[in-house]
Amino acid sequence: MVARGAWIVHELSGSRERAGALAAQFESFAQRRDLTWDLREVSALDHVGAIYFFRAWQRAVPANAQIDPEHQEFFKNLAKSDSP
Repeated sequence: MVARGAWIVHELSGSRERAGALAAQFESFAQRRDLTWDLREVSALDHVGAIYFFRAWQRAVPANAQIDPEHQEFFKNLAKSDSP
């Protein structure tokens, strides 16, 4: 799965329908253990965008996930957190 563009609160909070559809799509992706997650084309990421991925990954970054170093800190912080 290749993610592109901005994964930030401003872009993701457009509508509840869109957010629900995105969450459902991510949930279906999470069932596929063979799926490679490529986030290298993500142009902007904040904690809200990172949460979408982290929840889909069931709170553990997959070993085969490809993430830009500048975005890795979000996932490290989420892994240390008691939520989401």
